[in-house]
Amino acid sequence: MARTLIPGTTTPGYYAGLLQSAYYLPTTFMNAVWGRLSDTIGRKPILLTGLCGYGFGVFTLGLGTAYWTALLSLCLTGAFSGNAVVAKGMIGELATDEESRAWAYSAYGVVFSAAGIMGTLLGGLLGNQETFSGIQFLRERPYFVACALGTTLAVLGVIITMKGLGETNDHGRETKYAPVATDGSSVEMTHVGDKKRGSWTAPDDEVDEDVGGAPLSVISSEIPDPPTEHYPTHASSSSHPSTFLPRPIQKLLTALEPYYAIISMRTIIPIFLYCAYALGNSLFHSAMPLLASAEPIYGGFGLSPSRTSFVMTSLSTAKLIFKALYSPIHLKLGTLWCFRIGTALLIPAAFLGPVLGAWYGSSPSSINLDVDKETIAAPWIGFLYASAICTGVGEGLMYLSTIMFLTNSVGHENYGLIHGVGGCLAAVVRTLGPTTAGAVWELGKVTGKPWLVFGLCSAVAGAGLVLSRWINVPQGRREVG
Repeated sequence: MARTLIPGTTTPGYYAGLLQSAYYLPTTFMNAVWGRLSDTIGRKPILLTGLCGYGFGVFTLGLGTAYWTALLSLCLTGAFSGNAVVAKGMIGELATDEESRAWAYSAYGVVFSAAGIMGTLLGGLLGNQETFSGIQFLRERPYFVACALGTTLAVLGVIITMKGLGETNDHGRETKYAPVATDGSSVEMTHVGDKKRGSWTAPDDEVDEDVGGAPLSVISSEIPDPPTEHYPTHASSSSHPSTFLPRPIQKLLTALEPYYAIISMRTIIPIFLYCAYALGNSLFHSAMPLLASAEPIYGGFGLSPSRTSFVMTSLSTAKLIFKALYSPIHLKLGTLWCFRIGTALLIPAAFLGPVLGAWYGSSPSSINLDVDKETIAAPWIGFLYASAICTGVGEGLMYLSTIMFLTNSVGHENYGLIHGVGGCLAAVVRTLGPTTAGAVWELGKVTGKPWLVFGLCSAVAGAGLVLSRWINVPQGRREVG
């Protein structure tokens, strides 16, 4: 897109990076805003707002012929891309026990991944400048058809949401849907968190929290709501420190109160684990193509772009499969051990590729200019695929487990807020991840240590594995910590 909108540019990578940043920058704070609003005014209005804003932004992206319009359009679509946050909270309200949540989040992950794969394929096909070169309007706007398809899907989403989607939040007017329970029974939506979730000790009573993983006692086998957070209200007393600040700052602090009030030992560990997943994912997905395509003298395999894409596709496929298998695996192991096994797989998988790449690079055949590099590297490439597949399996288990950790860490009235805060922080680390991976990779090339960036991936996974010792698990099925 950067080359099309700025013909003759000698730095397309720079402008392409700006386009990506324009989309992701608003998500670093808007995800939390949409999540909080979905808690206060209802899920359905926010979903509709997100669909409308996203659809309009995509449509203007397709219509634009200048670089700055694409920049603004992507910024707009990023600002309205918080529906995933709202959907995660809505799923948490509909599925009130561990088993049904595992199935629901598994289905969410599969649909999201499959849509991403299909979207990439369709975008590449419909965005090809040669496909519609015979039509002047489309020749000037080669991405219009792909963007129009995205807008059409957004319009269909609006219609389906308006006609068929009920409100799960207590603040909403509709209560068409009842939460799903493992015994097939349902609950009136106005009583979410009361009948099927059990009871936590009242916030005013003494609460015995064992941060080491031994959960509190509850009445039922379903997931209970943690103690409701009492957010501080704006003080009217002149003794409150904020009264000495200018009124705009007072209003800002009041608006931010829910966001920092939700941070506690119960929520900060799940948030960190979610961010650890996002950072490790960003680092590995940036470094793996560099390793696969780098020359053997730099510890790489010298693969062509197409062969490199096959390696990354194997990772995505394994991840998709294990997202689909998450529910039966979770039934046997539980959320905590699904996370631990997934994280444990990432540690050796990250090192497998670079270590074998270093061995291949040091072999005499790798520096023979008279032979095809990919032919010589063929015996080693199997291990590269093994590294990618193990990483995909680990990421599939780890991702869905972290979502469940976030949902289980708060009461249903704060599902949007906790997923919004987690999404914001994850967006920040995803923004920093590719740059960090590139810098550490170059450092590894200079120092002769191409495994350095993969060691960082393993360190992030290891930190998550250690911190999982202090995660709280639902009382419904006790998991040994």
